[in-house]
Amino acid sequence: MGTGNAPPVGGWPVLVFIHGGGNVFGGSGQAIGQTQNLVYDGARLASRGLIVVTLNYRLGALGWLSLPALDEEAGGPSTNFALLDQQAALRWLHEHLPALGGDPSRLHLFGESAGAVNTIMHLVSPQSEGLFGSVGIMSGGTSTRSLSAAQAEATRAIASSPCADLAGRPLLTCLRALSPEAVDAVLPGEVYIGSPQVRGASSSFGPVVDGVVLPEAPLERIRGGRHHRVPVLLGTTAEEMAELLDTTSIRSQADLERAIRLAFRPVVGNTGVDRIVETYPASSYDSAADAYIALYSDFRFVCPATLLIEALAAAQGEPLYRYWFARRGAVGQRRIPASHGRELGYLFGGIHRIPFFTPQQEDREVGEQMERAWAAMAERGSPRTEGTPTWDAWEAGRDNAYVFDAPAAIMDGVRSSECTMWRSLLGL
Repeated sequence: MGTGNAPPVGGWPVLVFIHGGGNVFGGSGQAIGQTQNLVYDGARLASRGLIVVTLNYRLGALGWLSLPALDEEAGGPSTNFALLDQQAALRWLHEHLPALGGDPSRLHLFGESAGAVNTIMHLVSPQSEGLFGSVGIMSGGTSTRSLSAAQAEATRAIASSPCADLAGRPLLTCLRALSPEAVDAVLPGEVYIGSPQVRGASSSFGPVVDGVVLPEAPLERIRGGRHHRVPVLLGTTAEEMAELLDTTSIRSQADLERAIRLAFRPVVGNTGVDRIVETYPASSYDSAADAYIALYSDFRFVCPATLLIEALAAAQGEPLYRYWFARRGAVGQRRIPASHGRELGYLFGGIHRIPFFTPQQEDREVGEQMERAWAAMAERGSPRTEGTPTWDAWEAGRDNAYVFDAPAAIMDGVRSSECTMWRSLLGL
């Protein structure tokens, strides 16, 4: 918290982080491997003159369950409990931050993966109004479920559970009598990795358009200007799916085409598959496996981020900033890909807390770039800092992004031709 010194006039800026984990696992106390070192240790960030907060929220069914019985009991839609947890934490902070030396008006809310999804929900939820001054969206999308779909999924799961034969007992009484472990067994959480058929929902639990906490789908709400208009920092990693997909069987162009057809034919048909194959030839990458990783990274993360930033830009005048995390960390004689979540080790300084490992100077530089950018975002709503390439606000004609790498750079056009293909193919 802060620097150990007295807070400045008005208080310290504040960073509030929502962890990822598909909304079914994870926590702010998550450790690095088998160590006692925390992944989301905010000490390095706080030393830059900030208050850093990491929060927890209910996961899986406990955080997202939707059932008609819950609605009947509440007299209206009753779901999105995890988002309500996060809103309660933000309201608590607004009340108590001044006593802690913090400035609630300079609160940057950000999250990664499912945490970024939830951050987007706060950007559009009427109940989150005034709870933050800017937001950061790290590798997250706008996926939601309708209330009817979420309730139908839960009802099907319960039909094969111990609570299916109630013998006169109310359903909610039965469910509440179960331990958390038993609830998880009845309504297990799952994160979908390689299935394009469920591209709209990457987890079995998550935000529900209930008409209250989420009055409508996020993109629809943003495009209508019915969101909280604040500065936004948004980005993805260069190889999001590198450590999420099993690519051991993809060793040639033929393997690549076979995998694409198997995964995507049910979604886009033979003609659509042909377009994907043409867009991602193995010859354009270091290997056929790298082409498949790029394909899924664009499909799952990069191109949805483009759609989101375009929607925001059309609906608000407050600045938007895009980044592209491309650093391949050096470990021994090999490079670690810039995969999903890899940037967190740089932002939270985890690269300095890995036992028996000393990060290279280039990795330390990237970490410092990120620390300074996030601190600046909280302090003044812009990630620009001195001594780095000029980070302009995002422009539609350029699709410009700051590249976190060593050295840092500015790029125009983030996977532009690939995202044009996906947009045309999927009618986005």
